[in-house]
Amino acid sequence: MADNSCLETSFKTLNSPRGLSALMKNKKVISTTELQDLIQKWISSGAELDGDCKAVEIGEPQWHEPDGQGNNWDVPSFSGDAACEGLVASIINKFKEDYNVIEP
Repeated sequence: MADNSCLETSFKTLNSPRGLSALMKNKKVISTTELQDLIQKWISSGAELDGDCKAVEIGEPQWHEPDGQGNNWDVPSFSGDAACEGLVASIINKFKEDYNVIEP
């Protein structure tokens, strides 16, 4: 049987207030409107997307309690070609590494 003590310790640390704070403190905190504008500009002008995907419009990010990765927002919807969903999700995930939103 594998020793899971390291995983258990990491999980406990991550879920403790101090562990979560460490994940969150390196992120810039901005308004949902600012975040939406940043993501939208990246989608519209970024090299990762072309064709119909550059026309995607994301909904306003929604605040929530921080999750296990220290993220406190999600984008619940976007309009545009459904084939772009995976690419849009990967861009949003990149922004989650660097940004959190102001708690309402």
